[in-house]
Amino acid sequence: RNVKVYWNQIPFTDAGNNTCLSLLEPELFNQIVVSKGPKGGIYGAGTGGALLFNSAWSDAYHLNAQQSYMSLGGLKTSLDYHVGNPNQNHRIFGSFWQQDGYRIQSAVKKQWLSYEFHQGFHGSGAFDLSTYYGDLAYQTPGGLTKAQYVANPTQARPASGLFKSAQEQGATFKIKSLGLSAKASRVISPAWAWDLSQSVQVNDIENPTIRNYEIRHEPTYSTRGVLHHKGQINTDFGFEYQAGQMNSSTHSNRFGVKEVLNYRQDMHVQQGSLFLQNEYIGLN
Repeated sequence: RNVKVYWNQIPFTDAGNNTCLSLLEPELFNQIVVSKGPKGGIYGAGTGGALLFNSAWSDAYHLNAQQSYMSLGGLKTSLDYHVGNPNQNHRIFGSFWQQDGYRIQSAVKKQWLSYEFHQGFHGSGAFDLSTYYGDLAYQTPGGLTKAQYVANPTQARPASGLFKSAQEQGATFKIKSLGLSAKASRVISPAWAWDLSQSVQVNDIENPTIRNYEIRHEPTYSTRGVLHHKGQINTDFGFEYQAGQMNSSTHSNRFGVKEVLNYRQDMHVQQGSLFLQNEYIGLN
């Protein structure tokens, strides 16, 4: 929370300021930029900064397949396919990861599939399109007291009082996320340029815990536009707007199965910002 994440300058953080960073695959990116302080003002006021993830591109045919085995047991497989030329690129990336984990009730299973398209116009502009589907589930074993840890550090949180154990309740965080985004950019002159992006993201979350069973449906729409000017003083002037519907319901949890509805919350969230940033680059 409080740190915004962008994928190729398009918001990956939703309108409620939530980011499921675990969904993203490290192999997708060749650069991660950390932007804080005044420089990060173009990504929103009052935030802890921004993380800018930038995709890797190849101008020629490229196919990379990997398979990894973990020391604690588990398997990760990925396939990365590029085809293109200096002006046009296609990229398809898919991965599957499954691991049991050290503790009981700590397994992870993740699937990812994405497609990215880039069309350049001989240096005068570009059009980018990307879409992805991510499916992540990781079990949550819960915390242990010192005595429980000494007795068996691999156990999940045991039953206590009115609450059953994490294993009995099937404590797990599950998210299925689908995203689609488009970005257009144009170089007007050596001094002026602009870019405009639109994106839609839908997150469906299930979270059984030792106390309850939460279900969330959270679609988000985002748009962002920036006008750039280069000179002795570089200027960025633009806007960002996000709207989301945060629907959640909380049920009782009986051995990992949702039962009686306890309460429901439907909330519409909007946030927007206008920004102007000037950077003096000094005398030549």
